[in-house]
Amino acid sequence: MKTILAITILLSSIQLYAQDRVDESMPVITKKIATLKQATGWRKNDIGKWVSVKNAIPSESHDFNFADEDFTDYTIYKVSIDSKVYSMLVKTTKNEFTYYMFDTAQNKELADSSYFVSKDLICYGEHFISGRFDESKLLTEVKSDFKDFDNSVYSKYVLNVSMKWFPSKNVFRFYFNGDSNIIPIDLEKETLLDKYFETADVVFKKFIQEL
Repeated sequence: MKTILAITILLSSIQLYAQDRVDESMPVITKKIATLKQATGWRKNDIGKWVSVKNAIPSESHDFNFADEDFTDYTIYKVSIDSKVYSMLVKTTKNEFTYYMFDTAQNKELADSSYFVSKDLICYGEHFISGRFDESKLLTEVKSDFKDFDNSVYSKYVLNVSMKWFPSKNVFRFYFNGDSNIIPIDLEKETLLDKYFETADVVFKKFIQEL
């Protein structure tokens, strides 16, 4: 009887040790589409004067000499989660990053001069970075956010994309915003008419094809 009990315990122990600890799979960047590092931010301030700042939207008030909505770069990725590929727009600043993940988009025809659309988000996150930004930090946060996104306060948010191409000037004007209430027509009125980023079209064409 003792022999049988000992064998049973031994087999149970072997079975427990045989069940290795296996981590869940992490999101994977399958492709880095494009990175935008330079754009001039323009805004019509409260006294009707257009003012500009590099890589930031100027303050609306003429009394304050500071900028908001700044960025270090915008990058578009293709990201695979559980064997499905999504598109992701990532905005980084000195101390934080914001990402917007949505279903892979159809290519945008460059012949169109204006583009206003709201994209339903698969996942969204704003995070403070301790130290230098890198892609592994991004994917860690995506993994954390993705699981419970449907139940989060951000689950109804959309990525509002507003762009206009000026072929004669070789520039694009654009503005990206994640919000649950703004619809494209309001986005057009509230941003491109009074604030936007502007950059060379040769730099921006990869973005418009993805967004």
